[in-house]
Amino acid sequence: MDSRCPHCKNELSFSLLSGFRNKGQVLAGDQAWSCPHCQEPVAFNPLPPEADLPFRLTGEFAIFTIFAIAWLIAQLLSPAFPAFATTGVLFLAGLFVLAIQQWHLYNVRFKLFPVYRVAKVSEVSQSNASP
Repeated sequence: MDSRCPHCKNELSFSLLSGFRNKGQVLAGDQAWSCPHCQEPVAFNPLPPEADLPFRLTGEFAIFTIFAIAWLIAQLLSPAFPAFATTGVLFLAGLFVLAIQQWHLYNVRFKLFPVYRVAKVSEVSQSNASP
């Protein structure tokens, strides 16, 4: 993913971003951070919809599903092979496929996707209403 500042094009991947302040004014709009190089406001760019594909499995559910499928296949192949060995091999193969899918998604499909975008901020007038 492209983690450069949209303003100055400096790399922000290992930079500490601080909250954006505009001379003490209250700002409305996106949650904004300051670029450490140019002090301009940047915001995180949400991932495109294809990052949340409905068939994409994550976390413990993925591991459970891979193990369940491996166990079912091992039960079908149990007359020819030991069930525990077949389950282990298929489970590791499923984890390998999941890892390759995640790598492809973030390092090939989203290689040029910008992590940061220009923040939309506007001043909010502070009303000093007296009680």
